[in-house]
Amino acid sequence: MSPGLRTLLYAVFVLGVLLGYLPWQARQIDLILGKHVGTFLTYSGGILFVAGALLLFSGAYYLVLRGEGTPLPFDAPKRLVVAGPYARIQHPMALGLFSMAFAEALWFQSPSLGIYAVLLTILGHFYLIYIEEPGLERRFGEDYRAYRAAVPRWLPFSRPPSEPQPAGTSHN
Repeated sequence: MSPGLRTLLYAVFVLGVLLGYLPWQARQIDLILGKHVGTFLTYSGGILFVAGALLLFSGAYYLVLRGEGTPLPFDAPKRLVVAGPYARIQHPMALGLFSMAFAEALWFQSPSLGIYAVLLTILGHFYLIYIEEPGLERRFGEDYRAYRAAVPRWLPFSRPPSEPQPAGTSHN
């Protein structure tokens, strides 16, 4: 048998096993686990939704309590808030909102809601970087720059914890 024919037979066998037989066998597992995976996604979505809501509302609470304002642009906080969830991430309300959008996609097991959550997150991220953060820097100056250097934007444990306590800000 020629090397070319042996290679062709080998490739057909390997591809047949790797892309035919084994995936077909894996689909049999889907029949058993299918309903359990759906339940898992639903409960995961519920847990993620509650966690996102807690993060969003705790961020709003600290803006009102410590920032002497609201999350609304026309009644923005007068003080830079570095306490509560703001001590761990710069944008807890946005992270809570994005988490809730992904939670809905999981809860309803909806790819279209998943795409919506991705687009919302991308657009929100760019809004925060190009509009919100420059506005915070204009309003709070060096205090905000020190805060931004000390606290990660999205992932709470991506930097070692530090005490961002710029002058004239609220603590605890």
